[in-house]
Amino acid sequence: MDEERYPGFRVRFRGFDRMEVVAAFAKLASENEDARREIDRLGDEIHRLQVSVTVQYDAERDVQRALVAASKFADDIRVRAEEEAHQIRRDAAADSELIVQRLRDTARELEGEIDALLARRRDAEASIATFIKAMSEELERVNQKHPGEPANDALKKTG
Repeated sequence: MDEERYPGFRVRFRGFDRMEVVAAFAKLASENEDARREIDRLGDEIHRLQVSVTVQYDAERDVQRALVAASKFADDIRVRAEEEAHQIRRDAAADSELIVQRLRDTARELEGEIDALLARRRDAEASIATFIKAMSEELERVNQKHPGEPANDALKKTG
């Protein structure tokens, strides 16, 4: 389940796989939009209930006691819905902070890996340069021992 909420991203040459990141953000945006629609729907439902209570309150005195109870009930629902909405917002903010922190940590790890790869690349380049220099010196030495012979023939003789 955490894999669905916090997807891992494959690393490409210059960072994260852009399509995966865009897809993850699109999924988060969709989930956020669904939550917002649900909050709006609950808000509309609360508003509708409050209007209904007001209409009934004005209609009859006999129903007045029932309407007061319904009004209190609607207020309780509204308060609970607002508390739940606030809790959802707090949870979403905490989740987003956690995601951002995880992404920052991952970015730091990737930067470390990139630095290590760059160091390995520099080492490989140095090794190749040393090899080329040694081969060049060997070729020069062979050419000095066997002047006038083509370099390939001289190299064949030396192994």
